Amino acid sequence: MLALLDDCKKTGDVTYLNDAITIGNWITANLEDLTGTGYGGYYAGYFGYDSNMHGVINFGKSTENNGDIFAAFTALASIESNLGNQNAAASWTNLANAAGDFVMQMFDSSKGRFNAGTVPAGTPASPGICPTGTQKGNDVINVCDFVDSNTFTTLAMAGAPRYNSQIDWRQPIQYVLSTFAQTVTAAGLTFQGFDIVATPTSGANGISWEFTGQVVETMIYVDQLYAQTTFSSQISLYLAQIQQAQTSAPFGDGLGLVAATLQGGDTLPPAQQCLSTPFQCIPERVGLAATSWAVLAEQGVNPLLLP
Repeated sequence: MLALLDDCKKTGDVTYLNDAITIGNWITANLEDLTGTGYGGYYAGYFGYDSNMHGVINFGKSTENNGDIFAAFTALASIESNLGNQNAAASWTNLANAAGDFVMQMFDSSKGRFNAGTVPAGTPASPGICPTGTQKGNDVINVCDFVDSNTFTTLAMAGAPRYNSQIDWRQPIQYVLSTFAQTVTAAGLTFQGFDIVATPTSGANGISWEFTGQVVETMIYVDQLYAQTTFSSQISLYLAQIQQAQTSAPFGDGLGLVAATLQGGDTLPPAQQCLSTPFQCIPERVGLAATSWAVLAEQGVNPLLLP
């Protein structure tokens, strides 16, 4: 949606706007929590189909994904407002706030960080699922720790008037710096960066360069937001580490950025050359997400805000 809306702004072609509206309408029709008993927001999606080819919805909710939805719907409201469509703008703003309000309920003020989201009551614990938080309706807060629960939400919401003063948005970034930072040695070099989780689910420890780029860009944005240089030294450090990974990390090509670098990763057998997380095993090979976030971090671009 954000890419389509950006094209609409740049070209004036409403075809892009209409396509973004189509996606937004699908999200609201299929994923909005209308029960009124839980934390609100939007469900994670679908597991697939049952034997009757009916969609099996995943009633879990992601803090990160709701932050993304807030950004997309807010951008859509902005363009509708600029076009003079005030009723449509107001509707999309309300739908955006449903996502944003969910995110803010996931903030743990005692730790200064965002919980991962919610899962339906009765969901058993598993990697990435820590169903021990407060229950509201059928929603139980998933208290697991993930980098992007803090980075994406900050990029999407920290500058929004509705949420800007609700918390100190430097807190989740300080939490990220103290919780997810990793240092590994590979190919005779020391690398510093971040992983999506504090420790891998199995195998060697490592750095995910996608999430390192996210953290750098979020620090840049928060410093801009507060007109401070709180994170300037960390920004310089990790930008240099990203550049080192591009040129010298095992299995790189000198152009793109490898997705992960593991402790002793150059000596591991091929089957172990990926960083294990609850959702994927991130390979020590050049990756699109890592490369894209490295570019965004290098240029200081927040992809969740329209220019």
